[in-house]
Amino acid sequence: MHNEFGGSWTQTKIEILEKYAEAYLHIMSKQKFHLTYFDGFAGSGDIKIGNEEDFKIIAGAAKKIVAIGVPRSFDIYYFVEMDTQKRDLLEYALKTIRATNNISVVAEDCNVVLK
Repeated sequence: MHNEFGGSWTQTKIEILEKYAEAYLHIMSKQKFHLTYFDGFAGSGDIKIGNEEDFKIIAGAAKKIVAIGVPRSFDIYYFVEMDTQKRDLLEYALKTIRATNNISVVAEDCNVVLK
C-alpha cells in the first residue's frame, strides 16, 4: 500500500526537504542540542506518482530523513500516520533503514497528537 498522490512537484518537494534537513543537521552537528524530527502526516514510506499507465514509486520524506546519518542524525524521530496499515508499513521500512529504538510511529490523528 503506497500513498497515491502528487506528481513531479511531490518528488521535488521531498528532494528540497531532504537537502534542507542535511544542511540543518550539518549546521547542528557543531552544537550540543537534542534534535527531534516530527512528521504529522507521515504516510506509508513510499509514494506512487503518475497515472496507472505511467507511474513510479518514490521514497517518501520519512525514509529520506531517517536515512541521513552524516554528519549526524536526529536524536528522536516521531511519525504520525492515522491509517494503521500505512503506519505498520512505515514503521517496518524505517526500522530497516535505521535499526534503533529512537523511532516512534503512531497511528493517531496529528491534530490530537499536537495538543
